[in-house]
Amino acid sequence: MRAKGFTLIELLITLIIISVLTAATGPNISRYIEQERLRGALFNLKQKLVYARSEAIKRNVTIFVSGSAGADWCVGLSLKADCDCSSSDPMQADACSLTVNGTQVLHRLTSEDYSGIRISQLRSFRFDGVRGLPWDSGSFAGTIPLNSASYSGAVVISRIGRVKACGNLSGVEDC
Repeated sequence: MRAKGFTLIELLITLIIISVLTAATGPNISRYIEQERLRGALFNLKQKLVYARSEAIKRNVTIFVSGSAGADWCVGLSLKADCDCSSSDPMQADACSLTVNGTQVLHRLTSEDYSGIRISQLRSFRFDGVRGLPWDSGSFAGTIPLNSASYSGAVVISRIGRVKACGNLSGVEDC
């Protein structure tokens, strides 16, 4: 009668197979995570800008989009020009916050949530409250480029205020 269980050879063969599969899929998993971080940053930034435009029209006020580029980037929305998007306190005078139902709410995205993602350039601009048009000095149509080590994308704002995300990764429209 044979004893139940695994032999040492069966266990070693199983461990070798698992090791080979892990070594083969490891780089693919890290590329997938990198793509998902960039995709998340693109779509969340796009959504934040769509929200800014719709709030400007709904409230009939100018909504400012401020931020800083680089590895430690941030983007924020406010009724004031040049808000501090690094501030995490919505009650701070220069915080990037808007009043929602009588409460100050932070409206910002930061690189802390998207490690390895950079914004290479960012100009502050505003959405006007009448038509939701983006303005800098005169008319504005701009691109906010985001990139990681292997992939790149951008959030594009047209002259009429349409916001779209594009990039060189799957599930995102080509730029």
